[in-house]
Amino acid sequence: MQDAHPRFQFTLISACRGAMTLRFIHSQDRDFAVDHQENLTAEGHLVRLERPEDSAARFIQHNTMLSELDCIDFPPEMLFPNKIRNAFENYGELMEVDDQCLYGDEQSSLRLVVLHYPGKRMSPRFRLRYNLGIVCTVYVRVLRTWELAMNVDEDGNYIKHYEQFLFPHQLDPPRSGPTVGPEAELGNLTQAPSNQISNNQGLQNRGRLLAILPAASTVFIEEISDTPEIFVPPSIHSAPSSIHDCL
Repeated sequence: MQDAHPRFQFTLISACRGAMTLRFIHSQDRDFAVDHQENLTAEGHLVRLERPEDSAARFIQHNTMLSELDCIDFPPEMLFPNKIRNAFENYGELMEVDDQCLYGDEQSSLRLVVLHYPGKRMSPRFRLRYNLGIVCTVYVRVLRTWELAMNVDEDGNYIKHYEQFLFPHQLDPPRSGPTVGPEAELGNLTQAPSNQISNNQGLQNRGRLLAILPAASTVFIEEISDTPEIFVPPSIHSAPSSIHDCL
């Protein structure tokens, strides 16, 4: 090493991986030595230099893959981008959620895209626990996996996988409207954004939008029976508050 790079200052210390460890004074010297280590020998043996962050004995792995997940039985009261991000943190970094699953008529499942390292195992199910100890199971299916580079433009910006969702008022011709109040705020939040998002800003804006749109306007059809039964609705006083009791 001294003969190959005489101007570099370094010390030779013991190591838990490989033969020995070289500790350089400057990180630039270390990177140059690694990038120019052709025919580097010591006592007749060929020596190979390896950065710690490039070795297999590291927990840090680069996230270079995208996966589209299809999920069922996800709690409707948690259909907010920040709650979805927290729920799927073990699967990877949330990049986007299909707006059709949040605001459109496609409610058969929750579809989203996560960023993760190559070879990551995706569990087919996970359990969500609420503050009061209530637990539910969410089932996950991987639709496809591809490289992040396919969704990055020349400037390094992430390109959305899902199509832009247009709200009904965006399909109408421009019209004059209020400049203040809920309707004005709704118009400001749903202006057609670019197909590029940065730091999940688009997800945060959609989270604010859900606070304005109706949140409890649907019911589930659990089962259709051939034998009619008398349905007795629960008392309004005994029915739990779906949001406050579960979150």
